[in-house]
Amino acid sequence: MIDAFSLSKFEQKISILPLSCLLIFLVGCNKEKPLLFDFPVNSLNRVISKYNLKLDNEISYDGLGSIRIDLEDTATAYLFILRDIPVRRAKLVWEAYCKSKDLKGEAFLEIGVQISGKYGEESEAFLHRSKDILSGTTNWQRLKVEFLITKNRKIDIVQLNLVVLGKGSVWIDQVKLSVLPRK
Repeated sequence: MIDAFSLSKFEQKISILPLSCLLIFLVGCNKEKPLLFDFPVNSLNRVISKYNLKLDNEISYDGLGSIRIDLEDTATAYLFILRDIPVRRAKLVWEAYCKSKDLKGEAFLEIGVQISGKYGEESEAFLHRSKDILSGTTNWQRLKVEFLITKNRKIDIVQLNLVVLGKGSVWIDQVKLSVLPRK
């Protein structure tokens, strides 16, 4: 036979279980979700600087078009920019599919980041290059460049550049920026 004392402990355990599940759910919902920004490469409308760039509808990773850069000398293609990212501490990741033809030298992605100054001080600007590079003639490869914002500072500008050191042709397609919140 169950006495009243044992029954009340049993009832307490049963009532705690749904409460703990609700608490776990609420904590999980409170997390910031990653922000994803896609930059379709089926036109040059969103490209910052169109110098040395052209839309190529024949050679494309996704079949919708790509940006082609033909160079006779070293240059930087200023591609896409986002302003006022609504996350303060984050890992920023630009990704793109690129290929090259007769590239004498190397090509890589570059991220430019401007972060608001602390307590009204001047903003800080950073450039960081990808470890992945293209050289010679390559098929489509996923290149990625990351930047980690460790302090609780506002992200004013995030920019993607393609740097070509040398001469040849480079294509870029399926560009996206992931903003991954950090604690």
